[in-house]
Amino acid sequence: MIFTKIKLNRHIIYMFAFIGFISCSKSIKSKMEDSTDPTETVLLISFDGFKWNYIDNAKTPNFDEFISDGVKAEGLIPPFPSKTFPSHITLVTGRHPSKHGIVSNRMFDPVFNEYYYIGQNSKPVLDSKWYEAEPIWVTAEKQNKRAMTMFWPASEAEIMGTRPTEFFIYDESISNTSRIDQVVEWLDYPEEKRGKFFSLYFSDLDSQGHRFGP
Repeated sequence: MIFTKIKLNRHIIYMFAFIGFISCSKSIKSKMEDSTDPTETVLLISFDGFKWNYIDNAKTPNFDEFISDGVKAEGLIPPFPSKTFPSHITLVTGRHPSKHGIVSNRMFDPVFNEYYYIGQNSKPVLDSKWYEAEPIWVTAEKQNKRAMTMFWPASEAEIMGTRPTEFFIYDESISNTSRIDQVVEWLDYPEEKRGKFFSLYFSDLDSQGHRFGP
Protein backbone atom coordinates (compact mmCIF):
# COMPACT_ATOMS: atom_id res chain seq x y z
CA MET A 1 0.00 0.00 0.00
CA ILE A 2 1.22 3.48 -0.85
CA PHE A 3 -0.10 6.68 0.67
CA THR A 4 0.89 10.11 -0.55
CA LYS A 5 -0.39 13.64 -0.23
CA ILE A 6 0.08 16.61 -2.50
CA LYS A 7 0.22 19.97 -0.75
CA LEU A 8 -1.33 22.76 -2.76
CA ASN A 9 -1.81 26.45 -2.02
CA ARG A 10 -4.83 26.11 0.24
CA HIS A 11 -5.53 22.42 0.60
CA ILE A 12 -4.15 18.91 0.71
CA ILE A 13 -5.06 16.19 -1.74
CA TYR A 14 -4.68 12.63 -0.55
CA MET A 15 -3.92 9.94 -3.08
CA PHE A 16 -3.98 6.25 -2.28
CA ALA A 17 -2.52 3.61 -4.57
CA PHE A 18 -3.38 0.03 -3.68
CA ILE A 19 -1.43 -2.92 -5.09
CA GLY A 20 -0.26 -1.38 -8.30
CA PHE A 21 1.41 1.13 -10.59
CA ILE A 22 -0.23 4.02 -12.40
CA SER A 23 1.18 5.38 -15.64
CA CYS A 24 -1.50 8.07 -15.66
CA SER A 25 -0.32 9.71 -12.45
CA LYS A 26 1.05 12.80 -14.14
CA SER A 27 -2.19 13.68 -15.96
CA ILE A 28 -4.33 13.16 -12.86
CA LYS A 29 -1.83 14.88 -10.60
CA SER A 30 -1.72 17.85 -12.97
CA LYS A 31 -5.49 18.23 -12.80
CA MET A 32 -5.39 18.06 -9.02
CA GLU A 33 -2.68 20.69 -8.79
CA ASP A 34 -4.73 23.00 -11.03
CA SER A 35 -7.72 22.74 -8.70
CA THR A 36 -8.84 25.77 -6.71
CA ASP A 37 -11.04 23.72 -4.40
CA PRO A 38 -10.06 24.71 -0.84
CA THR A 39 -11.27 21.46 0.71
CA GLU A 40 -9.68 18.02 0.76
CA THR A 41 -10.04 15.63 -2.15
CA VAL A 42 -9.55 11.86 -1.92
CA LEU A 43 -8.60 9.68 -4.90
CA LEU A 44 -8.63 5.94 -4.19
CA ILE A 45 -6.95 3.76 -6.83
CA SER A 46 -6.87 -0.03 -7.05
CA PHE A 47 -4.70 -2.22 -9.26
CA ASP A 48 -6.30 -5.57 -8.64
CA GLY A 49 -3.95 -8.56 -8.48
CA PHE A 50 -0.68 -6.63 -8.21
CA LYS A 51 1.70 -8.97 -6.37
CA TRP A 52 3.59 -7.34 -3.51
CA ASN A 53 7.02 -7.64 -5.20
CA TYR A 54 6.09 -6.59 -8.75
CA ILE A 55 7.28 -3.08 -7.99
CA ASP A 56 10.78 -4.46 -7.30
CA ASN A 57 10.91 -6.44 -10.54
CA ALA A 58 10.20 -3.66 -13.03
CA LYS A 59 10.87 0.01 -13.62
CA THR A 60 8.03 2.03 -12.12
CA PRO A 61 9.03 5.72 -12.28
CA ASN A 62 5.56 7.08 -11.50
CA PHE A 63 5.14 4.76 -8.56
CA ASP A 64 8.61 5.79 -7.38
CA GLU A 65 7.39 9.39 -7.43
CA PHE A 66 4.40 8.47 -5.28
CA ILE A 67 6.70 6.76 -2.78
CA SER A 68 9.18 9.64 -2.64
CA ASP A 69 6.37 12.08 -1.86
CA GLY A 70 4.48 9.82 0.53
CA VAL A 71 4.65 6.55 2.43
CA LYS A 72 5.08 2.93 1.38
CA ALA A 73 3.91 0.28 3.84
CA GLU A 74 6.36 -2.51 4.68
CA GLY A 75 3.56 -5.05 4.62
CA LEU A 76 -0.18 -5.56 4.43
CA ILE A 77 -2.41 -8.20 5.98
CA PRO A 78 -5.39 -8.73 3.67
CA PRO A 79 -8.83 -9.82 4.83
CA PHE A 80 -9.84 -13.44 4.43
CA PRO A 81 -10.64 -14.46 1.82
CA SER A 82 -8.32 -12.17 -0.15
CA LYS A 83 -10.53 -12.13 -3.24
CA THR A 84 -11.49 -9.09 -5.27
CA PHE A 85 -14.91 -8.17 -3.89
CA PRO A 86 -14.38 -9.15 -0.22
CA SER A 87 -11.05 -7.26 -0.17
CA HIS A 88 -12.21 -4.15 -1.99
CA ILE A 89 -15.35 -3.80 0.11
CA THR A 90 -13.23 -4.21 3.25
CA LEU A 91 -11.00 -1.36 2.06
CA VAL A 92 -13.91 1.07 1.71
CA THR A 93 -15.92 0.00 4.77
CA GLY A 94 -13.22 -0.88 7.31
CA ARG A 95 -15.12 -4.09 8.09
CA HIS A 96 -14.14 -7.73 7.73
CA PRO A 97 -15.99 -9.73 5.05
CA SER A 98 -18.03 -11.51 7.72
CA LYS A 99 -19.30 -8.09 8.84
CA HIS A 100 -19.88 -6.37 5.48
CA GLY A 101 -21.67 -9.36 3.95
CA ILE A 102 -19.57 -10.24 0.89
CA VAL A 103 -17.44 -13.24 1.84
CA SER A 104 -16.60 -14.41 -1.69
CA ASN A 105 -16.82 -13.43 -5.34
CA ARG A 106 -19.43 -16.17 -5.66
CA MET A 107 -21.49 -17.47 -2.76
CA PHE A 108 -24.86 -18.94 -1.85
CA ASP A 109 -27.04 -17.41 0.85
CA PRO A 110 -29.54 -19.89 2.36
CA VAL A 111 -31.69 -17.06 3.78
CA PHE A 112 -32.13 -15.39 0.39
CA ASN A 113 -31.95 -18.78 -1.37
CA GLU A 114 -29.90 -17.00 -4.02
CA TYR A 115 -26.35 -16.82 -5.35
CA TYR A 116 -24.23 -13.70 -5.27
CA TYR A 117 -21.76 -13.54 -8.13
CA ILE A 118 -19.61 -10.90 -9.76
CA GLY A 119 -18.89 -10.10 -13.38
CA GLN A 120 -20.32 -8.02 -16.17
CA ASN A 121 -24.13 -7.73 -16.10
CA SER A 122 -24.34 -9.26 -12.61
CA LYS A 123 -27.76 -8.49 -11.11
CA PRO A 124 -26.78 -9.49 -7.53
CA VAL A 125 -23.97 -6.89 -7.50
CA LEU A 126 -26.64 -4.20 -7.99
CA ASP A 127 -28.91 -5.60 -5.26
CA SER A 128 -28.57 -3.62 -2.02
CA LYS A 129 -29.72 -6.47 0.23
CA TRP A 130 -26.28 -8.12 0.08
CA TYR A 131 -24.35 -5.20 1.61
CA GLU A 132 -24.25 -4.81 5.38
CA ALA A 133 -21.71 -2.00 5.92
CA GLU A 134 -21.37 1.60 4.79
CA PRO A 135 -18.71 2.32 2.14
CA ILE A 136 -16.82 5.60 2.13
CA TRP A 137 -18.69 7.02 -0.88
CA VAL A 138 -21.98 6.62 1.00
CA THR A 139 -20.44 8.37 4.02
CA ALA A 140 -19.30 11.21 1.74
CA GLU A 141 -22.72 11.60 0.13
CA LYS A 142 -24.40 11.66 3.56
CA GLN A 143 -22.15 14.61 4.40
CA ASN A 144 -23.19 16.40 1.19
CA LYS A 145 -19.83 15.70 -0.44
CA ARG A 146 -20.10 14.37 -3.98
CA ALA A 147 -18.57 10.96 -4.70
CA MET A 148 -17.62 9.77 -8.19
CA THR A 149 -16.57 6.17 -8.77
CA MET A 150 -15.00 4.48 -11.77
CA PHE A 151 -15.65 0.74 -11.42
CA TRP A 152 -14.73 0.28 -7.75
CA PRO A 153 -16.31 -3.10 -6.84
CA ALA A 154 -19.93 -2.66 -5.68
CA SER A 155 -19.89 1.13 -6.19
CA GLU A 156 -22.68 0.86 -8.75
CA ALA A 157 -25.05 -0.61 -6.14
CA GLU A 158 -27.47 1.43 -4.08
CA ILE A 159 -26.17 0.78 -0.57
CA MET A 160 -28.17 2.00 2.41
CA GLY A 161 -30.33 3.99 0.02
CA THR A 162 -27.42 5.90 -1.51
CA ARG A 163 -25.33 5.80 -4.68
CA PRO A 164 -22.37 7.97 -5.71
CA THR A 165 -23.30 11.19 -7.50
CA GLU A 166 -21.69 9.74 -10.63
CA PHE A 167 -20.73 6.12 -11.24
CA PHE A 168 -20.41 3.50 -13.96
CA ILE A 169 -21.78 -0.03 -14.06
CA TYR A 170 -18.80 -2.32 -14.64
CA ASP A 171 -17.92 -2.86 -18.28
CA GLU A 172 -14.65 -4.68 -18.92
CA SER A 173 -14.56 -3.41 -22.52
CA ILE A 174 -13.87 0.16 -21.34
CA SER A 175 -10.14 0.73 -21.72
CA ASN A 176 -7.80 1.89 -18.98
CA THR A 177 -7.22 5.10 -20.94
CA SER A 178 -10.96 5.81 -21.01
CA ARG A 179 -11.20 5.13 -17.27
CA ILE A 180 -8.39 7.59 -16.62
CA ASP A 181 -9.93 10.17 -18.95
CA GLN A 182 -13.20 9.95 -17.03
CA VAL A 183 -11.51 10.66 -13.70
CA VAL A 184 -9.59 13.56 -15.25
CA GLU A 185 -12.90 14.92 -16.58
CA TRP A 186 -14.43 14.71 -13.10
CA LEU A 187 -11.43 16.50 -11.62
CA ASP A 188 -11.89 19.22 -14.22
CA TYR A 189 -15.48 19.95 -13.16
CA PRO A 190 -16.20 23.46 -11.84
CA GLU A 191 -15.93 23.74 -8.08
CA GLU A 192 -19.69 23.74 -7.46
CA LYS A 193 -20.08 20.43 -9.33
CA ARG A 194 -16.79 18.75 -8.48
CA GLY A 195 -16.57 15.70 -6.25
CA LYS A 196 -14.67 15.27 -2.99
CA PHE A 197 -14.17 11.49 -3.26
CA PHE A 198 -13.06 9.64 -6.40
CA SER A 199 -12.19 6.01 -7.04
CA LEU A 200 -10.49 4.29 -9.96
CA TYR A 201 -10.17 0.54 -10.58
CA PHE A 202 -7.93 -1.43 -12.94
CA SER A 203 -8.44 -5.17 -13.53
CA ASP A 204 -5.84 -6.11 -16.17
CA LEU A 205 -3.23 -7.52 -13.80
CA ASP A 206 -5.79 -9.62 -11.95
CA SER A 207 -7.17 -11.00 -15.22
CA GLN A 208 -3.71 -11.86 -16.53
CA GLY A 209 -2.70 -13.38 -13.20
CA HIS A 210 -5.70 -15.71 -13.26
CA ARG A 211 -4.91 -16.65 -16.84
CA PHE A 212 -1.13 -17.07 -16.74
CA GLY A 213 -0.20 -17.08 -13.04
CA PRO A 214 1.56 -14.37 -10.99
